[in-house]
Amino acid sequence: MRGPKEWLVVAAVIFGLYLAFLGHRTDYVGHAIAGFGATAILLSLLFLLDPSPSEWRRLLVVLAAIGMGAVAEATIFKIAKFDPVDFNNQSLGACLAGCCAFRARWPKESVGLMVGVSIFFIIAGFLLGHW
Repeated sequence: MRGPKEWLVVAAVIFGLYLAFLGHRTDYVGHAIAGFGATAILLSLLFLLDPSPSEWRRLLVVLAAIGMGAVAEATIFKIAKFDPVDFNNQSLGACLAGCCAFRARWPKESVGLMVGVSIFFIIAGFLLGHW
């Protein structure tokens, strides 16, 4: 069973490597972390409603998160113009969350922890993205 604790380990390793190789561009890892966190919140809600959702439902949540990231990048975060690099990094974070959710089973009591962790990732992503 892969739950929130394992997600933290995976995210820490991936984002640590991201910083190691692209540390001079903290906005890259910031967008990836925020995409991970936002998708993880949506997946947490899915797991709350159904502790064992089908893989197709998990995929649809990830695709919805990527779509919402595109809308956010084109509207809310549109300071100058749509930035495809930011969008791609957000999408990579969303895909990482989706990979973590593959075949995962969470007890309902773990969902609250994942929502808290996800909020932490969104805040960290925002701070790194605007450093």
